[in-house]
This record gives sequence, structure tokens and C-alpha cells, in this order.
Amino acid sequence: MKEKIKELLAKTQAFGPGGETMDRYNCSLYDLEKFATLIIQDCAKVAVATPCSITDEVSKQTQGHTWDMACVESGRAIKGHFGIVE
Repeated sequence: MKEKIKELLAKTQAFGPGGETMDRYNCSLYDLEKFATLIIQDCAKVAVATPCSITDEVSKQTQGHTWDMACVESGRAIKGHFGIVE
């Protein structure tokens, strides 16, 4: 399991609303890791797809590429932080 996901799982409560263990809900660590991985990948996609907020056309032409690259790098950094490799 990815180390950062393990670290975050350790911080979660492994009990349901009535104090039952996760087993009662038929939830395995694999299921939790898969769920966390999907959330991380989705967040990275949002970072990559964030449109440039520069509205001035001249500025957009000179800085738009920098914005796009920053978004792509942000997406990679999010996945890298959690050990998600594609």
C-alpha cells in the first residue's frame, strides 16, 4: 500500500457510527486504498484541467503556457505525494 495512504488511514477512525468495526461494513483495507487512489487521481485531473484565469489576451499569450505547465506539474505533484504512479 502507498505509504502516504497508509499514514492517512492510520489517522482515520476504523469504526462505524455505532462503534462497530469496519468489518461490519464489509470494508477491507484494499477497498479503502482503492477509494483513496481514485480520489487522488480525480484531484490530480482537476488540477491539470484547471483553465487559465488570465483574461487579458496579451498576458494569456505570454503566460498561458506557464499556467498550463504549472497545472500539469501540480497534478503530477499530487499523485507523487501519495505514491500514485501511472
